[in-house]
Amino acid sequence: MNKIILAAGCFWGVQEIFDSTPGVTKTEAGYTGGHIENPTYEMICSGTTNHAEAVEIQFDSKIISYKQLLKIFWTIHDPTTLNKQGPDIGTQYRSAIFYLNDPQRLEAEESKSEINTKQYNGRVVTEITKHSIFYTAEEYHQHYNKKMKEKYQNVLDLGQELEIKNGNVKEVDGILHVAGTAKNQYEKNLIWDKIKEIGGDNPTDIIADISVEDTTIFANHTVKSGDTLGKIAKNYYGNAMKYT
Repeated sequence: MNKIILAAGCFWGVQEIFDSTPGVTKTEAGYTGGHIENPTYEMICSGTTNHAEAVEIQFDSKIISYKQLLKIFWTIHDPTTLNKQGPDIGTQYRSAIFYLNDPQRLEAEESKSEINTKQYNGRVVTEITKHSIFYTAEEYHQHYNKKMKEKYQNVLDLGQELEIKNGNVKEVDGILHVAGTAKNQYEKNLIWDKIKEIGGDNPTDIIADISVEDTTIFANHTVKSGDTLGKIAKNYYGNAMKYT
């Protein structure tokens, strides 16, 4: 089994790119390079464990080589910014190659030297470090961008299916916002049932704010125009959220 471990900022985008790379057979988002056992996302975000957000990539060397994967690595992030990628700042977002053996180390050093000379004029800060234990990240981080795109499309389809008046769906910082006006409370309940199908019983990455067009009586409860269906905030640390 051929494997490469790379860190290039937030692992959501890095994993998505390598998932779509021909020859890559499996990827896992996780944490490595730190000094605490079994770190959690909350722990590494504190900046005290020294772990990097990384992606462990398994690949078929008959289709793609270690060197070719490194070429992709250099193109998907800025290797000249120390502990920073775009708006993400912290040691967990550092640029790093974690080699598994001496041949990988030599190839990584050669690749870094080449791009540092030809493209970055000696400004590359990417570290090349012997690999340590790779801890697989929490399940909700795995293939995160793919999951969010699927949810986004499903919510869009939901709006079209139920013809939500003044409906709109947008994504803000990883949270899907769906808003609009339902004809009545029955239809509003249908919308919420659909949202739960998309996001699970506790969809922590969807905010739904659906008004009811007409005041009506439903299940012995008076629903006033403007009632919210549910407001749920994205929770990055796994704590339980409550519907409101």
